[in-house]
Amino acid sequence: MSFIDSKKLTLNLSLGGSLFSIVFAVLCILYCVSNPAKTVENNVLWLNIGTPIYVGTFIDKLSSIMLLITSIFMFFIQLFTYRFIQEDKYFHKFYIHLNLLAFAIYGLILSSNVIQSLAFVGLIGILGYLLMIFKSEEITSAQAAKQFLITNCFGDICLLSGSIALIYFSAIFSSAQNLALLSYSGFSFNVDTLYSMVSEPIF
Repeated sequence: MSFIDSKKLTLNLSLGGSLFSIVFAVLCILYCVSNPAKTVENNVLWLNIGTPIYVGTFIDKLSSIMLLITSIFMFFIQLFTYRFIQEDKYFHKFYIHLNLLAFAIYGLILSSNVIQSLAFVGLIGILGYLLMIFKSEEITSAQAAKQFLITNCFGDICLLSGSIALIYFSAIFSSAQNLALLSYSGFSFNVDTLYSMVSEPIF
């Protein structure tokens, strides 16, 4: 197989993966529309440290729509990027990182718990950095990647703080102690109570 053929194979596999994601998202949307009161959740026990932590998928109408939008965008990014990078010596490296980024985004959308979401957010940040610095010998790329990494780390810290607060208040106001605390379907969050706390007049 020639080098050019291997590039086309890489492109076709990437586009095929995105098309599969689009079809899967459409099927999820159709299922959710037909069964509006249902969600699809599958979990596998990963750790049990007092509170069980699971790895799994959680599919509802919102995640299905987000998956469809993301898959369509990723398909066109992979398609149009090919024109600009097909002669680049880092072609395969770029597409590997791009497809891993797509995997991380899909994983974030379908995550069934907070810990899993945070892991995929971190992975997205790392892969975004690698995509920016894939031409490592270019100074401008390295500088942009460094700025991106610093900004992304600040955002991740804020997200982590918010997630910890969400888990904490969910534990306080949950009448059930089976939280599988970190599972989205297990949140028994007393929204009215928390809202009354943060909306009390200061004066």
